Amino acid sequence: MSEIFHFPSTIFGLENFVIIENLRDLPAFIDVAKVLNISTLVLEGVTINERSKLIEKYSPFNLIQLSDVIEEDPTYKHVILTKDWGRVKRAFSNHFNNGKLLLASRLTLSESKIERVKRLLARNRNKYEIISIRSDNEKLLKWAAHDRRIDYITVDLNISTKIIDKGLCSLMKQYNKQFEIVLSPLIKATSDRELSELIRNGRKLIELLKIHRNEFILTMGVKNPYEFRTRAQLRYIARIIGLNYNSTKNASYHFQFSNLVKNHIKLSSSYIFEGVVEENGNS
Repeated sequence: MSEIFHFPSTIFGLENFVIIENLRDLPAFIDVAKVLNISTLVLEGVTINERSKLIEKYSPFNLIQLSDVIEEDPTYKHVILTKDWGRVKRAFSNHFNNGKLLLASRLTLSESKIERVKRLLARNRNKYEIISIRSDNEKLLKWAAHDRRIDYITVDLNISTKIIDKGLCSLMKQYNKQFEIVLSPLIKATSDRELSELIRNGRKLIELLKIHRNEFILTMGVKNPYEFRTRAQLRYIARIIGLNYNSTKNASYHFQFSNLVKNHIKLSSSYIFEGVVEENGNS
């Protein structure tokens, strides 16, 4: 039997939005991710406690959680203030080079009413490392841009991107918040017409983000193991919608990684930081 090909191990990937309908299928996602050197999977709808149980259940797969690395050295928590991300990344890379795979948790709120989102945030903020929102309600998105408990506004290219206007972009810039751009529709388009529309939507969006100098992250929004893409592939796909390869370095890994680490530290720390610890806030 021929040896399985593995991508070069020096560059690790991160998939920020993994949607697994049946968690019994998790091993299949892990197997493909490891072949592609995707070292971090952020699981949709899986709480921090549920994630810990998954790691225990699937221990033969060498799974870790953020605390396994952050707790190795108390000074890693200082990264929120020192911004010494190189040191923290090296600590995680040591684990990844030893075949470990990091599982993290997220929740995406697909809602249209602000009051409903407020209740969900109060109930769930401390249960997930990442919380994102997707909505077709312009007022809600602008409210979300202010709220420090929300990490991303998720944008689907197969839905009209007109709701992302200059007002929202200005707010996102003002509050140091990132858009999460889901690229999977570009590889799943079933006709030239559909693909053309996706590209048009994407390029209009990117043009607007460039004008306002908004930060963003890239994700595939994986629902099937074969939708995973390496870190480089993710950046090449983004070229289709007008993003230069060299401009997406942070958007393909660093922003996602740093947000995960910062939120973990905030959730597990006795210190008071902005954002995730404000469980009952109405920012």
